[in-house]
Amino acid sequence: MDPFVIGLIGFGALLIAILIGVPIAFAGALIGTLGFFATGGVDIAFHFLGSLPYSEVNSYVYTTLPLYILLGEFAYYGGYAYGAYRAGRAWLGRLPGGLAVATVLGGAGFGAVCGASVAASAVLGKICIPEMRRHGYDPGLAAGTVASSANLSSMIPPSGLMIVYAIFTEVSLGKLFVAGVLPGLLLAALFSITIGARVSLNPKLAPPAERLSFLSRLAAIRHAWGILLIGGIVLGGIYSGLFTVTEAGGAGAFAAFLIALFSRSLNSSNLRGILLSAVKTTVMVLFIVVGILTFTSFLTLSRVPIVISETLKAFALGPISLICLIVVLYLFLGMFFDAISMIALTVPVLYPTVVAFGYDPIWFGVFVVLMCEIGLITPPVGINCFVVAGVVPDISLVTVFRGVMPFVIADLVAIALIIAFPKIVLFLPSLMGG
Repeated sequence: MDPFVIGLIGFGALLIAILIGVPIAFAGALIGTLGFFATGGVDIAFHFLGSLPYSEVNSYVYTTLPLYILLGEFAYYGGYAYGAYRAGRAWLGRLPGGLAVATVLGGAGFGAVCGASVAASAVLGKICIPEMRRHGYDPGLAAGTVASSANLSSMIPPSGLMIVYAIFTEVSLGKLFVAGVLPGLLLAALFSITIGARVSLNPKLAPPAERLSFLSRLAAIRHAWGILLIGGIVLGGIYSGLFTVTEAGGAGAFAAFLIALFSRSLNSSNLRGILLSAVKTTVMVLFIVVGILTFTSFLTLSRVPIVISETLKAFALGPISLICLIVVLYLFLGMFFDAISMIALTVPVLYPTVVAFGYDPIWFGVFVVLMCEIGLITPPVGINCFVVAGVVPDISLVTVFRGVMPFVIADLVAIALIIAFPKIVLFLPSLMGG
């Protein structure tokens, strides 16, 4: 049988396996292994399987993974999101939808120290939704704001999804992190505009909060010092060249540990839980990477990425037409797959084609992360929405999904802007040199 046909069969089998609930790590490893035997025979299969798992993960870039996961765990227990939210609430509470806008800023602040949107959904859901509802906010607006703002953790560095993308493409993780800053701020601005517009049209969605004195607002800034310090250490160190990405992760994690210790939110019991959680998450991601790399190596052997790239070129598609097709693809996949699965499934296949069409690999990384963010909040498997509905059980899942729809539109506007103006993504990395 033609290796290309075997590759297509394998890709279809992987999709089916994931849809019926087989973990992507095991599905990728099993189907990739069978694919090696089918396309190359026993000798080639054992050659790849004997060397690939170790050679792929024996890379310095993987040292970033546990450090940033650990940083996020300390941030979770250190209460940094609550500090950023309190500061934002003090300054913005009197604006239309001010508490919701403060939640967006809390999500952006938490994103500066935690790269996991699921964790951000849980933290912001517990902190912000009760406060907004106490002030009479519409449940859908409150829940939708939290689920969407949590996605800023995936865009504003350090970002777990960016680390996964860098693993598959071997692009500069430092430049990728820096590239996410302006798009992350753009998203925060668009979310805030969306909230302000909705509340201006329907003031019943969000009554204004109490007015605070200037001195009270000024004093509230102190609550955000932890996030400002850690974000400055990580991003400032990377951008200035003082730290490598890995060193910045280590410095940030150590600073987060000291802050949690100083704020007395850390004890021997939750320290053990933090370390175990970081190890479990790291191992889970590594299993996924090894499984999917086994599968994508089989796809490469079957020439599927090359044939797809040549076919798209034969259709004489322009770069904009290609990227619009990819937007539609991600919107479809986001209905069924989690973010890491989408990156693992699509990037090895699409990356060579996109680069061949002239797109910058750093720009494409930010684009992919933004598309995956949309999948995290769209039905039927928008995991952020499930998390928010879980931490606030009296708000139904349907209400959460309805609440995120205006923010999905804001996400699509952001996609259109970075396509039209790629400098939004590439300006800061271009200043780094190298």
